[in-house]
Amino acid sequence: MKKKKEPSWEPDWVRDDLPARTTPYTEEELDLLTDGVIQGIEDTPAWRNLVREHGVKEARQMVRDVIYARGPGILKSKPNTN
Repeated sequence: MKKKKEPSWEPDWVRDDLPARTTPYTEEELDLLTDGVIQGIEDTPAWRNLVREHGVKEARQMVRDVIYARGPGILKSKPNTN
């Protein structure tokens, strides 16, 4: 006996997302995402403390590394450090 398909309680817009990305970010995308994150946190005490302790260049690289680590796919080698 064939089972009836139950109607979903979710609205259509919940299920219309594109498939999850599986390719890693490009270097340009990593730079763009890093700049965007920093713009969003540059007025916070956490960012100011990070810059004070490590300097702007190293703090930026730390943010970039987190984005890389949490991003889609994994590159065979670590992305370039700027």
